[in-house]
Amino acid sequence: MSTPAEPRQLTARIRSVPGVVQMFPPSPEPSLLSAPGAGTPNTDQSVCVEVKETPSGTRITAKIAAAPDQPAPETARQVADALLDGAAPGTTVDVQIAHIT
Repeated sequence: MSTPAEPRQLTARIRSVPGVVQMFPPSPEPSLLSAPGAGTPNTDQSVCVEVKETPSGTRITAKIAAAPDQPAPETARQVADALLDGAAPGTTVDVQIAHIT
């Protein structure tokens, strides 16, 4: 049986995927929505993954910037595979490509 996902560990997994050049917070904090520079990348390198428990299982959300030298959908698939590795049954993953550099 798998243990619940730890956002810091998941963030590290994503950063190790070739083609991921940056990560963004999956959902900005409400206080940031009207702040100058809203929508800018998260400079806190520790957590850029959202993990929510739902009635149907765990949902993991990540938002990335992809490198231009490889297909962005393939990078997103690799990120999803990295997040699902060892995940509990019923876990779903949502990888958003926020930017292609």
